[in-house]
Amino acid sequence: LVSGNWVIAQPKGVINGVDYQHTGVMRKANTQAIQSCLNSGQIVLLTPLSYSLTGEVFNLNTFEQACEVAKEIKADKLMIFDSIDTSAFMRKELMKYELETSLHRLNDEDRLKMSKVLSISASIPRIHVLDQSDPSSLLLELFTRDGTGLMIFNDHYHQIRAAEHEDISAILELIAPLEEKGILVKRSRERLELEIHNFILIERDHRVIACAALYPSATDAKMAELACLAVSKEYQGQQLGEQLLNFIEANATQQNIDKLFLLTTHTYHWFIEHGFVLSQIADLPAEKQELYNYQRQSKVLIKALETAKVKL
Repeated sequence: LVSGNWVIAQPKGVINGVDYQHTGVMRKANTQAIQSCLNSGQIVLLTPLSYSLTGEVFNLNTFEQACEVAKEIKADKLMIFDSIDTSAFMRKELMKYELETSLHRLNDEDRLKMSKVLSISASIPRIHVLDQSDPSSLLLELFTRDGTGLMIFNDHYHQIRAAEHEDISAILELIAPLEEKGILVKRSRERLELEIHNFILIERDHRVIACAALYPSATDAKMAELACLAVSKEYQGQQLGEQLLNFIEANATQQNIDKLFLLTTHTYHWFIEHGFVLSQIADLPAEKQELYNYQRQSKVLIKALETAKVKL
């Protein structure tokens, strides 16, 4: 643990007729010295007391100083312990633009603090606001997958990627509950091993939380089947299904596919909301018509892709 005179202060001055005297604001930080300490494995301690260039001592606002220093050193993550009421937000993870449109839900004091967070969010990939009254919040944030409190991020909190053979067990675990309910057709490990190159998945902290598959038609080069779209129950309501669908559509257009089709028994309303149209069995490619299961009575849905609007 090391400390030093790495932050230069300046007086806050007179604002609206009020002289703030020894209250100051950060003028600049010695980022090179701070970074050198961090690179050597030391923990840097910054105190609220800082000197000006003329040798005067000023008291800085710790919250504001933490935000500014994190911005200056281009920190990967800023963790804030405060009493900000995060229950005003609908989700635990917010992108920068979502925070901006949600500030009106906060009281004046919290809105001022979160406006400060918003102003630095473009420079810091992750900002975590933790409840200072919960002594376990730091441990929960660092050592659990989904953490606690509120996280603001300006990049992708999870990644969408092509599935690999090492993902087969995770995919089987993800789709098993839906297979048991009859929502998805059961897939064996052997079948997945043969078809794994067709799968796309969403991964968060090395855990597969959603998947989908794209099967180009063998008889119609302009059509492909969207299949096995599944999102873990814990992560539903976060628009992951929509993100997967957009990625699949972009992937399909790169293969010069004009139409996506799917068969479903339970979730056809969701697909209709996302541009699919109820169709007939006769509209399917020939090989899919021959394999259609009349006992299952799946709904047939087809969506025409607009190549110009879909990009990876």
